Amino acid sequence: MLKSILFLFCFGTLFLSAQKTTLNIDNSSIKWTGKQITTKTHYGSLKFKSGNVIFKNGLIIEGKFIVDMTSLLDEDLQGNYKEKLENHLKSDDFFSLKPPYTSGL
Repeated sequence: MLKSILFLFCFGTLFLSAQKTTLNIDNSSIKWTGKQITTKTHYGSLKFKSGNVIFKNGLIIEGKFIVDMTSLLDEDLQGNYKEKLENHLKSDDFFSLKPPYTSGL
């Protein structure tokens, strides 16, 4: 019995000392870069649906993030080219997002 109590005390405090922080999804995003087989490079961003990180002793020990793939934006093109690339990346050629997107490329 004493061993069980000691075990819970020792390892229980490890779990209690961890801090969970929730991601501020309004101020957070992922920046991406994609390169074609040619020399062309594109870049953009994605938004999060949710996320949290668990810290222990100032170090990240665990994290979980859910990304809203439908928020995919290209940030290096404009107009029709931008729309075509975004639809291409959302299509079955890449991420298969719904509704069906036509690549146009």
